[in-house]
Amino acid sequence: CPSLLDFRRQIVSELRRRPDCLPPQVQFFIPVDCYPKGNYTRKLINPTTEHRQRKFTPQLNINSTNVWPELACRQSNTEQIFNSTVKELAELKQKYIEDQQNIEQHFHGQLKSIQHGWTVIQNQVLTQNEMITTACNIVEDVLFDSCQTINNMVGNIVNEIRSKSTTEEEQKTFLTIEEHLKLMTAKLIDKKQVYNQFQEQLKVLTYQQRNAATSIMNSLFSKTNV
Repeated sequence: CPSLLDFRRQIVSELRRRPDCLPPQVQFFIPVDCYPKGNYTRKLINPTTEHRQRKFTPQLNINSTNVWPELACRQSNTEQIFNSTVKELAELKQKYIEDQQNIEQHFHGQLKSIQHGWTVIQNQVLTQNEMITTACNIVEDVLFDSCQTINNMVGNIVNEIRSKSTTEEEQKTFLTIEEHLKLMTAKLIDKKQVYNQFQEQLKVLTYQQRNAATSIMNSLFSKTNV
């Protein structure tokens, strides 16, 4: 509102002319739009207050050592602090070395336990392989060789009986039995051959697996012992 703006300018103009009307504790900041031409004073203050402030404001010399109070400083023994720090560092270093030694001892103890367990496993595997080999030899002897021997014996008996038979029908019967026994013997021989080949392949595979596992574990132990 132009009227209000003019009224405020009049008040500011009057205060500028009569600054003694201001209370002592008041500083009046002049609005920008109330600046008169050529005068850019930003604030008004009571002259009495300004004179009193100037009178009682001390003039400090920043270069004077008597103006600024000395700060209380804590006296400390530098040499004692240094020695204490060196001692703490030495204690930390010694503790670190002891911790590393304990870790190494624990690690080597665990490694020995693993090596012992691996040795036990190897012995168990060897024992199992021996047991399996023994069982396979028994099966081979009992199943194949015994059956083949029995077939041969029965075939000889049938052949002997057939040679003493008098009728043609008996000859045919015993001849059929002999042929069947021969087929059984041939089948047993083939089965035994396949069985032996399979056992040899299993032995080779077991040997390769054992060597591979031993090589891996030895490599692991050698690296950890470095």
